[in-house]
Amino acid sequence: MKKLTFVLILLLVFSGVSFGQEWLVGAYYKMSFPAGSTNGFIDKTSFLGGGAEVRRFMSDYWSLGASVDYSYFKQDNIGEAGTETRTLKALPVMATLHFYVQNNAAYLPFAGVRLGGFRISQATESPEGTVTLDKWYLGFIPEVGAIFQLSPSLKLVGSFQFNYAVGEGVRQDQAYYALTLGLFWGSR
Repeated sequence: MKKLTFVLILLLVFSGVSFGQEWLVGAYYKMSFPAGSTNGFIDKTSFLGGGAEVRRFMSDYWSLGASVDYSYFKQDNIGEAGTETRTLKALPVMATLHFYVQNNAAYLPFAGVRLGGFRISQATESPEGTVTLDKWYLGFIPEVGAIFQLSPSLKLVGSFQFNYAVGEGVRQDQAYYALTLGLFWGSR
């Protein structure tokens, strides 16, 4: 059943790109900067990140879609007791909603929000051992950006995001800013 669902989703996505005017499918590089309690755990910028997204235009001004991202943070702290290595892996799986401003033929500015879940894995490795926290969080990602047309079917997309995973109980909120730059395919 999972294979059938996967094949149907691929057919839907690629038939929209091939025959329709209303789809964008793409991948992007993601550079992330820790904020809030994430910055208290790791304060180093993440240069290891990326994602994939599909958007379906509902009108000239709105699109719905889905995205999955990945950001990897790592920091080594050297102390008297030895080296402590901290890592944080964030995997947001989101539904997306974007609004587009139709004011310029050279580029298409947008603002949007992504809603869904974050799989966050935090680990601290020290000479005393390893402590790991691996949990799902509810979260959201507001973003602003622009789409630049490189050819009729190829687009350059850049955005600025604020990634926020809501904590609960002993879990702290997790937050980080991100810059994305990627290529999207479609005829929109």
